[in-house]
Formats: sequence, C-alpha cells, structure tokens
Amino acid sequence: MDNNWELYKIITNDIARYRDWPIRVLTFTSALHFALLVVLTVKELNVGYVWQFVISIFLVIIWVSSLYHFANCHKEYLRLRNVQVKLNNKLDLDNSIYPIEWFKERPIELKEGLWGWGFYGIYATVLCFLSLGLIWKSSVS
Repeated sequence: MDNNWELYKIITNDIARYRDWPIRVLTFTSALHFALLVVLTVKELNVGYVWQFVISIFLVIIWVSSLYHFANCHKEYLRLRNVQVKLNNKLDLDNSIYPIEWFKERPIELKEGLWGWGFYGIYATVLCFLSLGLIWKSSVS
C-alpha cells in the first residue's frame, strides 16, 4: 500500500509538469514575438526580403513545434490522469469527499479538454500571424 502512495506522488508531480510546460513554452515564445515586434516597430527596422523570409521560416518552425508540444503534453497529461484515476480507485479514496470527476477516466484525444490546451494553440497562432504580418508589412508598403 505504501508503494501505491509513492507512485501517486510521482504521478501527481508528472501531471503538474505536463500542465506547466505548455505555459513555459508559451512564455518563451511570447517574449520572442514581443521582442521581435518591439524591435521592428520601435526601431522601425526595414529588413530585406531574405531576412524577412528567414525570420518567417524561423517563426513558423517555432509555431509548429509549439503546437506539437502543446498537443503532446495534453495527451501525456490525459494518460497520467487516467493512471491517477485508477490509483484513486485502487487506494479506495472516498468519492463522497472528492469530486466525482477524479474517479472517471477520460479518452486520450486532442478534442478532450480542447478549450484548455487549445487556448495555448490559438494564442500561439495569433502571435505568429501578427508577427508575420508585421514582418511583411514593410515590403507591401
């Protein structure tokens, strides 16, 4: 029984990690995008087509890898959450005290909990396209 509680602690820590990493990735990418936006607007830099292309490719790669990371973390979170549910039942936790959702497994699909992890994807997408629009604005003018 003691081993189950140790496993429970490990799983709880891993769940927290998979919930925190998308926020960390989004924080890094937000800082990157905002720094780029500030440099291009405040400094009024006009970069050439080659640099516009290079920066655009870099931003798209970061955007795609961020979306992949968000989806991967979400699926891992759901897998670990289901293990935690099984442990909740095995440890015979009292479901009259804890929320009933803690005792139900969830399907491991991207559409499950979409509004949670999907927000990060929408935010990253908006940042990416705003940055791309600003980068290419100078060549259209």
